[in-house]
Amino acid sequence: MFEPGSVFDRVSRGDFDHKEPQIEVGGFTAAQAKTTTDYTDQFQIARHAQLLPFLAMNPTLYDDLYAWLAAQGNADVDAALAHNQGYQEYRKAVGK
Repeated sequence: MFEPGSVFDRVSRGDFDHKEPQIEVGGFTAAQAKTTTDYTDQFQIARHAQLLPFLAMNPTLYDDLYAWLAAQGNADVDAALAHNQGYQEYRKAVGK
């Protein structure tokens, strides 16, 4: 389901003993990417490719960011969006 060898692939196989990978880029962490409700932070996090799959897990993104993430063509981002309730609600709201 995830790209072979990606962080998500390794997590899904239990390579991290079910611990959240500790990724920090540009002063932001994977945990922040998944949970921040601050649109300015979301925009800044989106500048870091390593954090995009984690950002795609965040159920509180703004509409344009959901659309932009979906357009990236990244399998890990797509898989994260597929399991994101906020993204599902966004798709319903825009008629997709």
